Amino acid sequence: MPNTFSTLSFGSRLREECNQIRRIGSQKLAQPLVPDAGDSESRAKMSTSLATVAGLGGASLGSTASRLSSGFVRSPVSARNPLRQGVAMGNGGRVTCFQRNWLRADYSVIGFGLIGWLAPSSIPAIDGKSLTGLFFESIGAELAHFPTPPALTSQFWLWLVTWHLGLFLCLTFGQIGFKGRTEDYF
Repeated sequence: MPNTFSTLSFGSRLREECNQIRRIGSQKLAQPLVPDAGDSESRAKMSTSLATVAGLGGASLGSTASRLSSGFVRSPVSARNPLRQGVAMGNGGRVTCFQRNWLRADYSVIGFGLIGWLAPSSIPAIDGKSLTGLFFESIGAELAHFPTPPALTSQFWLWLVTWHLGLFLCLTFGQIGFKGRTEDYF
């Protein structure tokens, strides 16, 4: 495998490794798990694999051909300074840790998340009033004496924090669910 450290971002390298592991796993699943015990060839393979397992403590017993390799486990190299590497790559020393569009915001998620929070927060569950109604009512009460800010003991702060906490939770879980579904995580 060529050195792709400088050309690919960590996310694309991780995706490439995961896809490679999935391909290897699907190939392994296609093979039978237990060989036929009556077959002499399969008995020889089984005894070889048992010798390899028994010889895990000693380096001379296992075969070197059966070792697994991964792009995440590399040969030991000296530590690289990302700042110097950025200068060497010719991008003026700018190091980026995330993709430029890391949020990948979708307006449908924002719309459905807002509707998904407004619907349950508008149910009259707190002494016959809804959380949204109490929040907007407290905004009106605080605007009545506008130049003066709300007091620390005002109910406005409770409704503000509760309403926005619920909204942000709906938006966050909506983004996770929507993007997880479109990128085939679940």
